[in-house]
Amino acid sequence: MEQPIKEIKEPITQETAVEVNPLLSRVEMPGSTFQLPSRGLFYKKGELRDDVEMGEVHVHPMSAYDEILMKSPDQLYSGESVDKVFRRCIPQILNPSELISKDVDFLLVCLRQVTYGNDMEVTYTHSCEDAKSNSYIIPLSDFLATTKKI
Repeated sequence: MEQPIKEIKEPITQETAVEVNPLLSRVEMPGSTFQLPSRGLFYKKGELRDDVEMGEVHVHPMSAYDEILMKSPDQLYSGESVDKVFRRCIPQILNPSELISKDVDFLLVCLRQVTYGNDMEVTYTHSCEDAKSNSYIIPLSDFLATTKKI
């Protein structure tokens, strides 16, 4: 006689994993601290945690789950993927959907740098008759340093 498959009533989340193993509450992924271009001046309605000073937030690298979220068309179209990834990788941001666009763009570049490294390769192919492919390596630290503060 076949045994029925047991139904999992509750998915394992980070909170339930911490309850199982209390050492997980002390584990923190490495990352870097960045100052938002807006310096957090426009956020007075709980968009940022209280411990954010001068718009400096700590950005953790993306996990495989976060990368899957960022490649899901439905999640991207609705904006939920950016919201979820920001909540997981930048926990000091409480309400990502209320950030100004310049801060969102800046934080996406920060996530890219922290997760994949400083160099980003971009390949461009021109559409003329003798279409040649050109590759460029963009140092993200230079790009982030040139971001103007508001």
